[in-house]
Amino acid sequence: MDFAHQKVSDNKEKTFAKTLDAMTAAKKWTLKSWRATLDESLNSWLLKIPGMKDSNEVVAIKQYKEMLDVMTPDELENYELIKGPNRARIARASGKSEEEVAKCLFFFKNTLVVQKWLIMR
Repeated sequence: MDFAHQKVSDNKEKTFAKTLDAMTAAKKWTLKSWRATLDESLNSWLLKIPGMKDSNEVVAIKQYKEMLDVMTPDELENYELIKGPNRARIARASGKSEEEVAKCLFFFKNTLVVQKWLIMR
């Protein structure tokens, strides 16, 4: 592995470790806390490398962030409020489909499961 690939790999490991630390430190893992970890990922120096900001991973994070940015403070604190009309409003306001909002929430729920597992172990 050359030096550049090693640096990218090292940074991904550090970012992952920071995310795990944030997950275990949070008293309650919410969309708001998840958004903060996504922000940190998007502010990484890795995105300065040509081609990185167009990777599938970064594109997905940006799309999730767009949806999170149009949610109300109450929704960010309690994802269970996002049903029917709220999901439609988020989709409209973010320019995404309701299925994409559902996918974002599904991904968040997976991080919630991981967070609970990390705390229990």
